[in-house]
Order: sequence, then C-alpha cells, then structure tokens
Amino acid sequence: MFGLWFSIFGLLFGGISSFEAKRKGRSQSDWFVMGFLFSIPAIIVLRLLPNEQTTENEEQINLGIERKIPFSTPTYS
Repeated sequence: MFGLWFSIFGLLFGGISSFEAKRKGRSQSDWFVMGFLFSIPAIIVLRLLPNEQTTENEEQINLGIERKIPFSTPTYS
C-alpha cells in the first residue's frame, strides 16, 4: 500500500516539477525525476532558482562561434 501512495504522489510532484521546469527553461525530465524522488523540497528548490533562458549570443559563445560586430573600428595594440 505504501508503494502505491509513493507512486501516486511521486507522479503528482514529478508532474508539477516538470511543469515548473519548463516554465523556467530547465530540463523537464531531470526535474521530473527530482520531483518524483524528493517531492516538495524539489519544488521549493526549483522555485528558488533563477530562469535559465539563454540568449543567442550566449549560445554562440558556448559553441565557440566568434561574434562579428558590423562597422566596428579596429583596435590596435
């Protein structure tokens, strides 16, 4: 009987965590597992974390693509 309740509440809190993760721009599957295993503490931690929305420039920097600024003056050292 305990396993049934654990599964029901795990699915409930996992779903809530997954929804909040999507809203914050984070991994839904990772936070579903965290919500399933840790329930309320996982939701509290997720709500305290800042949004994880990257801009196009941040993605290019992470990929190692150099951004070229049009009409910029060259700097000489």
